[in-house]
Amino acid sequence: MEEYAQEPRPWQMVVDCLPYGFIGGGIFQAIKAFRNAPVKICTD
Repeated sequence: MEEYAQEPRPWQMVVDCLPYGFIGGGIFQAIKAFRNAPVKICTD
């Protein structure tokens, strides 16, 4: 059980979660922008 005796590192949680937040937020915002984009109607 020696390998589990580490000092707590609260900033490591922030460092680990940031990429997931950026990826998830980027996907969410892209879907939102796609749905709200104006539709171009072709009148040929």
